[in-house]
Amino acid sequence: MKIKHLFLLITIIAFNNLLIAQSVTITSNATGAICSGTSVTFTATTSGISSPTYQWYKNGVAIVGATSSTYSSNSLSNNDQISVTSYPGYTSGSISTNGLIANFDAANYNSSSTRWNDLSSSSNHMDFYTNQNFSSLKTANYSSDGGGCLLLNDNSVYGKTINNTGITGNDGKTMSAWVKFDAADRDWTSIASIGAYNNYAVLFEIFGSRNGAGYQAMLVFAGGLVPGSTTIPINTWTYITIKADGSSLKVYVNGVLDATGNQNLSTTNSPLYLGAPVSYSNGGWNDNLRGRISTLSLYNIAVNDQTILDNYNATKGRYASVSGYNSNSITTIVNALPSASVTVNGDSCINKTTLSTASGLTSYTWYKDNIAISGATSNSYIPSTSGVYKVEVSNGTCTDTSTTTTISVCGLTAEGKLIPLENSTTLISKDGATNSGKGIDERGLIVTKPIYYGTVTTRTGRIWLDRNLGASRVALSPTDTQAYGDYYQWGRRTDGHEKQIARGLAGSYSTTKSSTSVPPDDKYIFPSDGSQDWLITADNTLWSGLNAPNNPCPAGFRIPTESEWAAEAAVFTSNNVAGSFEAGYGLKLTVGGMATSQSYITAIGNYGQYLTQTAYDNGRVKYFGVISWATWFDTNYYKTTGQSCRCIKD
Repeated sequence: MKIKHLFLLITIIAFNNLLIAQSVTITSNATGAICSGTSVTFTATTSGISSPTYQWYKNGVAIVGATSSTYSSNSLSNNDQISVTSYPGYTSGSISTNGLIANFDAANYNSSSTRWNDLSSSSNHMDFYTNQNFSSLKTANYSSDGGGCLLLNDNSVYGKTINNTGITGNDGKTMSAWVKFDAADRDWTSIASIGAYNNYAVLFEIFGSRNGAGYQAMLVFAGGLVPGSTTIPINTWTYITIKADGSSLKVYVNGVLDATGNQNLSTTNSPLYLGAPVSYSNGGWNDNLRGRISTLSLYNIAVNDQTILDNYNATKGRYASVSGYNSNSITTIVNALPSASVTVNGDSCINKTTLSTASGLTSYTWYKDNIAISGATSNSYIPSTSGVYKVEVSNGTCTDTSTTTTISVCGLTAEGKLIPLENSTTLISKDGATNSGKGIDERGLIVTKPIYYGTVTTRTGRIWLDRNLGASRVALSPTDTQAYGDYYQWGRRTDGHEKQIARGLAGSYSTTKSSTSVPPDDKYIFPSDGSQDWLITADNTLWSGLNAPNNPCPAGFRIPTESEWAAEAAVFTSNNVAGSFEAGYGLKLTVGGMATSQSYITAIGNYGQYLTQTAYDNGRVKYFGVISWATWFDTNYYKTTGQSCRCIKD
C-alpha cells in the first residue's frame, strides 16, 4: 500500500511539473513617487519561457529598441504605464550530416553577395543568375523572415551550384527545403532540382502544384511525378522532403510521409538548381518559384524516415509562430520639478548684478564654481567675485538645479587695460564710469569679454567643455546662434582669426601662406595658389595631444581624437544631433556650418562639423559631422576651412 501511495505521489509531482505556468513579471527600482527626470529601471523576470525575447511598452505603444530584459528611462511622465511582452525564443538544432553533400542556410547568407555558400564540407557553393541562359549574376533578394530567407517571387533570380553535385546513378538520394509559397496564382513552381530532361538521365526535383488556395508538394522526374496529398497553405513555412531509395520515390511534408511511388531513379551528375527547373537554363519552362526559401539540403543517400523527422524537429522552432506572454503593468507617479530658472538683472559684472529665481519654494542653495556659498539660501544673490553661478531649489518633494551663469570682473584685464563688452563701443571701468571709445590691445585688436567655460561628463565618463570654443553660452538648441562659437582653421591657435568671419570682417583675410606655425597676424589665410593648407610646409602635429604646439583649448583640455568622438556617438540616445542633447549627459552640439571662403559661412543651421586631431599632407582634415538625421566622419574639407571645435579633458 505504501508503495502504491509513493507511486501516486511521484506521478502527481511529475504532472504538476508539466503544468508550470509560463509568465513574465516586471519590477521597478523606484519605490513610490519619483521626481521628473529621475532615471527608473524596470526589470523583467520570466518563468517557464525558454530563451525569452522582450518588447517593452509605454502606454500600450511599443518602445523602439527596448528589447532587453531591462528598460531604463529618465523621461517618464505622470501616470505612464510600463509593461513588457516576452516571447519564447527558438534554438535551431543541427540536421544530420551523414551523407550531406550540400547544405544552404539563408541565416548565413551575405545579402550583398551573389554567392550562397555551402555549409557542408563539399563546397558546393551556389551562384545566382537573372535570365534563362544563366549568363549574368545577380544578388538574391533577402528577408529576415524565418530567421533569414531568400525571396524568389517570380523575380527572374535563380540559383545554380558552381560544381556538379556528385549525385549519379540509381543510388539513394534525398533533398529537403524550408519553403513558403507567397501566391496562389501559379500552377507549377519548381523549388530545387538535379539531373536533366533527356533520354539518358532523369530528373530529381522538388515541385509544388497549386491546389485551390494552397499547394501540394511532389517529386518530379523525367518519366512522371509523385504528387503529395497534403494541402500546404500559402504564407506558411513548410518543410518539404523528397527521397529516392533505388526502388521507390517518396514525398514528406513536415517530416511525415505524404506520398509514395514505385520507380527507380538513375540520375546523371549535374549542378543543383534552385527556384527554376533544370530546363530553364536551356530556354525551357518558366515554372520558377513564387515564394521564399530558407534552407536547402541535399544527401547522396536515402535518409531514413526517422532522420527526416528529426531534421524537421531540429529546425521547426525557427519558423513556428509563437504567442507572447504579457506582464503586469507599473504606473509611474511623477512629481513636477520646481522652476530653477535664473533671471540676470544687470550686466553680468560683479557687485552690479542680481541673480534671482522664483520665490515661495522650500529651500535655495547658491553655488559658485560648483561649491555651495555659505549663507546664500534666499531666492536672490548678488555675486561679489567672478565665477560660474547656479542655484539649487526644492519644493519639499523634488529638487532641480539651474543652468549656469558666468559673472565677470568687468573693467580691467590682467594688465590693467579696460575691457569693452563684445561688439560694444562703450568702456566700463571697475568703478562703473563710462568712456566713449573703442578698447584695443597693444596690437590694435579689440579686447573682448572673457568666456568662462563649464564642463559636462558624458556617458563615456569623459569630461568635455560644456560648449563650443568661443560660444557665449551652453546651447539651448542645435540652432542656438549664441552657441555656435568660433570657426578655427585646423592647427591654428586661438589668435583672433577664429572670430573674423563671425564678426563680418570680410576683408580680414590673407592670400599668403604662413612660413611659421604662428602666423604674423590674426587674419584667415586662403592661399591664392589654390592649395588647402595655410602653412607653406605642412605640419600635421600642431593639434596632437595636450601639449600640442598650437592647442587652442583651455588648460588641461585638448582637441579630441577621432576615436573619442566615435565613443561619444556610440552612446548618443539617437544617431543624430538631437542625440547629443540628452539631459544630464549631452554634449549639446550645434549646427553652426563652416567657413569655406572669405567672409562666407555655409550650411549654418543645417549641420555642424567638429575638428579632430587628424590632418594630412594634402590639406585634408578628419572631422566629425552632425545633422538632424545622422552623424558621420569625413575628410572632404581642409585646413583652410573654418570649423567648430569642442575640447576634451586630457
